[in-house]
Amino acid sequence: MNRLWTGVLFVTVVLTAALIARLLGWDPLRLKRAPAAATYWIDRSSSRTAADTMARLH
Repeated sequence: MNRLWTGVLFVTVVLTAALIARLLGWDPLRLKRAPAAATYWIDRSSSRTAADTMARLH
């Protein structure tokens, strides 16, 4: 019985949200190709140095 409710919950919530997002053209991972783009690299400017980013890893 628990699997049934989990399946119903998945279909009603997750699947419908995904279908609505797809119908609206939402692309959160930016997976759509842009033929005119020279590169897909995103420049990120950071004021921190490499030593600062490695200071506290865990």
